Amino acid sequence: MKEDFISDKRRISYLSATYSRIYRGQSVLIEGDFGARKTRFLQLLRPKKLHAIWVESLFNIHETLASILRELNYDTPATYRRTPQYLKIICGLSNCFIIIDEANDLDIRVWPYLKRIIDAGVPVVFAGLPKVRTYLSRNHPDILSRLKTLILYPIVVEDFISEYK
Repeated sequence: MKEDFISDKRRISYLSATYSRIYRGQSVLIEGDFGARKTRFLQLLRPKKLHAIWVESLFNIHETLASILRELNYDTPATYRRTPQYLKIICGLSNCFIIIDEANDLDIRVWPYLKRIIDAGVPVVFAGLPKVRTYLSRNHPDILSRLKTLILYPIVVEDFISEYK
């Protein structure tokens, strides 16, 4: 499939499902424990028609929005006053999708903004620990209902060898 990637059937299926969702303007939550290679899975997302925008999950909301626009070569200083303006620009974007790795580190104040972005049809691919889905189900079930949840399991070498022997 791709370089340095163990091409088990589940991951190939997940890659296909993720492409299908982002091309339709829908969002995905990749869930997995430590060692499930979520980041590696995200690095494989290279659709031909869409530009990937990687976002750092540790930023506050105005830095998050400004960093999305900076990835697209906008000159955007991160200021609280410009947050509504930046949100409006991001909601109008096309031909791109947003990737947020370690979504469990997102500031809780970022989620309502991400909901607006998702509702505007800008696909967002989140990856994080199972506690992301738990948090969303408790605090933002409306956001969780907009996400397709795919669960990545760690690849155990012994199981892989016995299956493909």
